[in-house]
Amino acid sequence: YRDRFRPAALEAPFDAPNEAVRGGERSLVFALPEHRIEFIKYRRRVVWHKGSRTDLVFGSTGQCRIQEVVATYAEWEEDRAAALRRARARASRALSRSLGGKPAGREALAAFGRRVGRVNAGELTAAALAEEALSPAYFGADGDGGGGEPSAGGENAPMAA
Repeated sequence: YRDRFRPAALEAPFDAPNEAVRGGERSLVFALPEHRIEFIKYRRRVVWHKGSRTDLVFGSTGQCRIQEVVATYAEWEEDRAAALRRARARASRALSRSLGGKPAGREALAAFGRRVGRVNAGELTAAALAEEALSPAYFGADGDGGGGEPSAGGENAPMAA
């Protein structure tokens, strides 16, 4: 849902208590004004999204309905995991090529993944990660993968776990 005072959408479980909306309703899902709902998920899958007009709950856009989503969730999750593995392999190949075909590409990608984990854990800001990832230290000053001299220390230190 979208909070009036925050720029990004927030997520809350269906049974979350109401601590955000004024009024006597104790359940957040019933207290939220409908126009503030941005998306609804079933586990990890978005089943309703206002912006993209996705409706896998009622099937109003000709897509499947929630019963089919629930019945095929394990298959969807396997397909999603396979797509993520393919994307990681493509990224690893691209990173390896950008580093001159050296095996260091996989190590750099793994280190980057660990840095993303630090962002998710709140130990590193997303802005610092973006600045670091776009620095010449990883793709060279001209972007051809020639590498550059990494900065020394701090949040912008090379991505070595």
